[in-house]
Amino acid sequence: MTERKPLVVEDEPPTSTARDGYRRILVTVAGAAFVAIGTYLPWLRANPGAEQGGLGLVPGLMTPGVAFVHFVVLFPVGVVLATHLVRGPTRGWALASVVAGLWAVLFSVLLVVVQYTDEGLRFLPELGLALTVLGGLALALVGGVALFEERTAIPTGRL
Repeated sequence: MTERKPLVVEDEPPTSTARDGYRRILVTVAGAAFVAIGTYLPWLRANPGAEQGGLGLVPGLMTPGVAFVHFVVLFPVGVVLATHLVRGPTRGWALASVVAGLWAVLFSVLLVVVQYTDEGLRFLPELGLALTVLGGLALALVGGVALFEERTAIPTGRL
């Protein structure tokens, strides 16, 4: 009778190298910077071909500067950036990055599209909105990739 020995898998090098860690930090910082710059820049501009009907300026969205509406987007992104820089890439950071990135995209797009550009195209999106959406997508992507890689990682040790 043959004796059964447990199958032991030798330790393999980790799938996430230091190079991937630098890329995650770079994408996180770049995404947060795009969101920060995008919230500072105007999100809307008046459509020169449309009748304004007495409404020519939307304070906070058509002028450069940070208004209260921008803090709704900036605060979660700042928390994600600080968490990543202080604690490193953890599962909590990755989930927070996905949530903050999607929040930045959904909040800014829904606010501009539903509230302002829907009104007979009196207003058009500006560069600030595009940068905010791009930065939010970068944060959601880097967090989603980190969550996916963690979930699909092959456990080492005994099977």
